[in-house]
Amino acid sequence: MDQNNMLLTKRQLAEWLQVSQRTIDRWTTENRFPEEMRVSVAGTPRYRGDIAAEWISAGCPRILGDSTATATRPQTF
Repeated sequence: MDQNNMLLTKRQLAEWLQVSQRTIDRWTTENRFPEEMRVSVAGTPRYRGDIAAEWISAGCPRILGDSTATATRPQTF
């Protein structure tokens, strides 16, 4: 499966990163993902595979800002 051209579920992203879904939730709350990576499709959160691949290639850098801030509202398509 080529994740780069897909919208991934939380489960798929967790499997790709080899972490738990709970870790994905925590990282989302901590704003550790690029904002444009998380989108909402019909009210369901998805993660853009192309942005995730870039983030992974960059070494999964922590996004600058307050790590205690709440997650931003996902884009809706």
